[in-house]
Amino acid sequence: MQPPDRHNQGSVPNDSPGVSHWQPSGVVTSMWVSLAIALGALGLFGFGLAYTLIGAAPPDNSELVFNWWIVAGLSLVILAIHQLVHAATARLAGNEPSIELDVIQWVFPVMYVRVTGQYFSRSTFLLYALTPLLLLSLVGILAMIVDHRSVMLIIPLAINSSLSTRDLWMAWVVWKLPRESMVQMQRDGLTLISSDPDQDV
Repeated sequence: MQPPDRHNQGSVPNDSPGVSHWQPSGVVTSMWVSLAIALGALGLFGFGLAYTLIGAAPPDNSELVFNWWIVAGLSLVILAIHQLVHAATARLAGNEPSIELDVIQWVFPVMYVRVTGQYFSRSTFLLYALTPLLLLSLVGILAMIVDHRSVMLIIPLAINSSLSTRDLWMAWVVWKLPRESMVQMQRDGLTLISSDPDQDV
C-alpha cells in the first residue's frame, strides 16, 4: 500500500493491505499499571544511585537540602515539559499538535498533547514517543553532577519514568514495523500502516 500524505487526516480503512488498528485491551491496560509501578521503583533506584555515584556534594558544613513542596512543584514542571517535548517532536515531524488541559477528579490538573488523525513515519513516531523520557532523564542526571540540590529531582524523574509507560509500550508496538511504515495517531490507539502489505501487523 502507498503510504498516505502525513497532512491528510482522513482515516485509513482497516481492510486495506498492510493496515491494522492497535488498541490497548483491558489486559494490556492492567499490565501498564504493573509496569508503571515497576518503572517508578526502578527510576527511584536508578536516579538515586546516579546521585549517590556522581551527584555534587553539598558545600562544606552545609546540610543536604530537601523540601517536599519543591519536589511536588518540580514533578508538575517535569510532567509539563514532558508534554511540551512531545509537542515539539510532533511539530518536527511535520504535524500540528495541540496542547490541551484537563482536570482529573476536579482536583489534578493534566496537560497533554493531541495529534489525533495525524501521521508519523516509523522513525519520527519513535522519536515522538521516546524523546521526553530520554531527554528529561539525561538533563536530570547532568543536573545532579552540577548542583547538590538536584537530589530533589530523583522523585520527579522517577514519576516521569513511571508515567512514560504508555509511550514505551506504543514505541515497542511501532518498533516491530518495517522501516518505511507509517503510523496514524487515534484517540483510542494507533493505525499501523506497514510498508510490507504481506506482513501481519
